[in-house]
Amino acid sequence: MAHFVPKAMVGYISVNHKRPVTGNLHVRQAILQAINKKSYTKNVLSDGSQPLNGFVPTNFAKNPETGEDYRKEAGDLMPYDLKAAQKNWELAKKELGKDEIELELLASDTATSKKTVEFLQGQLQQNLPGLKIDIKNVPLQNRLDLQDKSEFDLVYGTWTPDYADPINFLEFYDSTGGLNSSGYANKAYDTGLEEARTTLAKDPAKRWNKLIEMEKQLVEKDTAVLPFYQGSVAYLKSERLHGLQVFPFGRTVSYRLAYVK
Repeated sequence: MAHFVPKAMVGYISVNHKRPVTGNLHVRQAILQAINKKSYTKNVLSDGSQPLNGFVPTNFAKNPETGEDYRKEAGDLMPYDLKAAQKNWELAKKELGKDEIELELLASDTATSKKTVEFLQGQLQQNLPGLKIDIKNVPLQNRLDLQDKSEFDLVYGTWTPDYADPINFLEFYDSTGGLNSSGYANKAYDTGLEEARTTLAKDPAKRWNKLIEMEKQLVEKDTAVLPFYQGSVAYLKSERLHGLQVFPFGRTVSYRLAYVK
């Protein structure tokens, strides 16, 4: 029997904030709101992946006091909303003084990347009048090199954390860190993350709330990154097998407690 468990892998679009068009807030908001995430996970991936409205995935971290899932507590940030997307798009075109906009979408040349950017191209060109998306598929190392040099408008990628803490996603866009090639810089955001690492480290409840606040700043207020889905672990399991443990990241499967009945 097929089973699917959410894993801590997020698919997202990184945006070059240094360029005039993608540096525009309403452009970024329009693009994120114009992506029908459910259609993508259901019709393109069809592997148990889920739409994601935020940068921190589900089934990843729990409130240290209540045990509630982070994503459930933080809520939906920038879900698919075609009406809002088109409103933001018109504002963006007015601010930029353009009726037509052309952007390049960079991605690796794997099969999944290719079908993902083709879906995104179709969605964005259909839902945002006047937008043309040019796809650029290159080998993964080339994509990473171009991304590191900030030679892109938009780039599709995925991120898997090293440890089960929301900050491992959020610090990706810390302007003082080595991973942020987008040009996004917000002193309040950097300060909030530093507080979570230091002064709030001994106060789990306040630290938790600070991380939720910072994610809202990143995704909703600044729309610095455009997350749209969460991956899954897909596996086949006999109904006779019990006690199998499947984890969201790291060593994904443990047979330590497994038994056949």
